[in-house]
Amino acid sequence: MALFRVNKILTGNKVQVTGWSWNDHQGTDVIIAGYNPNIISDESMSIISQELAKNRLTSLVLDKEIELGKVISVNPDDSITCIAFYNGIDIAKYFPEYSQNQSHI
Repeated sequence: MALFRVNKILTGNKVQVTGWSWNDHQGTDVIIAGYNPNIISDESMSIISQELAKNRLTSLVLDKEIELGKVISVNPDDSITCIAFYNGIDIAKYFPEYSQNQSHI
């Protein structure tokens, strides 16, 4: 996919972009594959973890362009989960502490 400007950070791994189109689907929301700030089981720590990830993601890509790569899934909320890159680097690499064990590539 092409470059998309990030207009809003929705969660620690979900952003809103200027609008994507993939196969028969269109939308603005993108879940970045490869990491999950909600992997912490303790609820109060999960909230803190999510906020820290959201703040870091905001600093990293808000109002900047990211490249959307391989689409993993189209979700029930009309978002897509896909690999995303900032300056050619997989965004999940910026969040190693939230890394999912399975490979997303």
